[in-house]
Amino acid sequence: MPALAPALVTRAATARGIACLGLSAVLFGGMSLLTKLAGARVPGPEIAAVRFALGLVLTLLLAGAGVVTVRAPRPHLPLLLVRGFCGGVAVILFFTAITHGNVGTATLLNFTSPVFTALFAWLFLRERLSPWVGCAFALAGGGVTLVWRGTHAGQVSLLGWQSLGLLSAVLAGAAVTAIRGLRRREAVSAWTVFLFFNAAGLACSAPVAAAGFVWPGAREWGLLLALSALSIAGQLLFTWSLAWVQAAVSGIIQQVTVVVAFALGGVVLHEPLGGLQFLGAGLTMAGAAWAARLIRPGAVD
Repeated sequence: MPALAPALVTRAATARGIACLGLSAVLFGGMSLLTKLAGARVPGPEIAAVRFALGLVLTLLLAGAGVVTVRAPRPHLPLLLVRGFCGGVAVILFFTAITHGNVGTATLLNFTSPVFTALFAWLFLRERLSPWVGCAFALAGGGVTLVWRGTHAGQVSLLGWQSLGLLSAVLAGAAVTAIRGLRRREAVSAWTVFLFFNAAGLACSAPVAAAGFVWPGAREWGLLLALSALSIAGQLLFTWSLAWVQAAVSGIIQQVTVVVAFALGGVVLHEPLGGLQFLGAGLTMAGAAWAARLIRPGAVD
């Protein structure tokens, strides 16, 4: 059988990556809703700790059974540690922001991460950055400001849970950049990246969770297991996709999560979305997608 042309292989791989990204975005939106429901009684860091523990156990069981291969080549250890620490702390902050605010707004703030991914990819991966990206940054920042002003009539301090959502976006941008660097040419397996993510996340969240531990009831355990399953599946799909799709494209498709989170928050939790918040959300998503679209792959040493 003749070999497929490289262009066809590339197109097929890119389509596969985009499909994985789209599905992961929907799963993350569902995870946000379940996190809010569980967070009615269980603190955010505890939710994160359970999610990381389940992900770590799953990875170790599969690796022990020989189903997956986990190997961390020494040259890639720094990026793996960056991905694990930044991604782990980002999840803790994100879950905490969700438990203290609206699902849609917290998810929106967290998913401004493509703006920071664009910056970090330019700084560390040499993915070329257009001068227009500054305008995209300003657009996203203006949108976040409008959402903040529209949340509870602007009475919620930006120094509160909203700042946690924004900080989680910065750390998530660094983590995604690290994943992109690790997954180029599939140098490191998705399961290796996932192992470090869960191990570092558990190490960061366990001490905080233990300090304010609340024993979950049967309903909370069900929610924790369900949100962990959605999160694990979404994270693996997302990590796999970055072997075939550049960070810029992933940032655009990630905005689907924000739409899903706002929709679920409105339908299930009856969270209000006023005109100012609606406009701000649209501007933020547009700015994040624009920033992601403006970077191009370049040479990497």
